[in-house]
Amino acid sequence: MNADNSESQSDGVPATAPKPLSAEADPLPATEPSDYEWDVFVSFRHKDARQAARELRLQLQNWRLPQGVSAPRSGPLKVYLDTFQGRVTQDYWTENIAPALRASRYLLVVVSESIFDPADDGTENWVQKEIREFLETPQRANIIPVYAPTQRTKQLPKILFETFPRIQTFDLGSTDSFIPHLPFLESPAKLEFVRIVAAIRGVRSEDYPNLFREFICDNINVSFC
Repeated sequence: MNADNSESQSDGVPATAPKPLSAEADPLPATEPSDYEWDVFVSFRHKDARQAARELRLQLQNWRLPQGVSAPRSGPLKVYLDTFQGRVTQDYWTENIAPALRASRYLLVVVSESIFDPADDGTENWVQKEIREFLETPQRANIIPVYAPTQRTKQLPKILFETFPRIQTFDLGSTDSFIPHLPFLESPAKLEFVRIVAAIRGVRSEDYPNLFREFICDNINVSFC
């Protein structure tokens, strides 16, 4: 289902290559900080993405903007991660999952191998249902697909690719730095996480140089810091 009870479908379409946030893509519209009960709803499949989802939640909750970088959402992020592992009923969906989706500013979809598999009974899995439900909300464009660290096939669920052909994707298994002049960067996946949190917090494009400079200085010993 969602964050911790996710399930998905066996229908995939090749995804576009990850882009810097400044690249042209379907927009993530700004919304007022007080509009939503949750900043992020994390959708994933238990089968192979539970650990990645939990680590993402912890990082999102703990990461703070560096000094000199402002954003509309600068305080602690409120992250919805469903950890129920029993058999999910329609009542559970109606009373818990659907309301949380409608009350979330962003839907973060953890893309793992099993996201393309149907549910055990052959029907649409929970991740797919969560995507469809979120697409019915006013904030429908605020979807952030994140490839799990173990996901090698860069595909998205068909519904996402067809609805937003130019949707931005993020790859936590990335081994290629998107900053060409930093070939020595040891963990480009960490920079991908900075891109994710910057999108969620609404960091302004003019603040990106400072944002990445602070990240690099905190993680790498380089002279310009």
